[in-house]
Amino acid sequence: ERKESAERDLAEALRREAELEESVRRLAPRLQRAQQTWHELAQLAERVRGTESLAQARVRSASAPVEEERRGRDPEDMEREAARIREQEAELTAALEASERALEDTAAHRAELERALAEEERRLRDAARAVADRREELARLTGRLGAARSRAGAAQSEIDRLAAARDAARERAEEAREEY
Repeated sequence: ERKESAERDLAEALRREAELEESVRRLAPRLQRAQQTWHELAQLAERVRGTESLAQARVRSASAPVEEERRGRDPEDMEREAARIREQEAELTAALEASERALEDTAAHRAELERALAEEERRLRDAARAVADRREELARLTGRLGAARSRAGAAQSEIDRLAAARDAARERAEEAREEY
């Protein structure tokens, strides 16, 4: 009964482990996509920071006292470009934050699955250890049973030998009485 219980536990643990491994396998592409998105957004954020620095430099340059001779682009064009760049930065920042949240969610889910897998592996090891212990106990009891049967066989042989000796002694005693 204990062996059957351990085997059921082992089968259940193996089934659970297979389910968890399937979940990890299914989520791996999603995690990879999230990481790729994260890297792409990090690159975009870096580009936005560079563009923002450039825009700030241009704004500073445009807001500097106007020299008599005007050089470069029109300040209004630069203001429009800076506004457009700020809009792009806001969009990229929002996309970056959304991707960060998705990555965090995916990483948390993966960590949860890995914890569950580790627990199932531990349960599987425990079940396998219990089965091995039960097998060892069964082998020990089988050995003891064999030894007891061997002793019982030897005792029966001794009983048979003593019964034969007793019968022979009775016959000799009977013969001796008859001779007297």
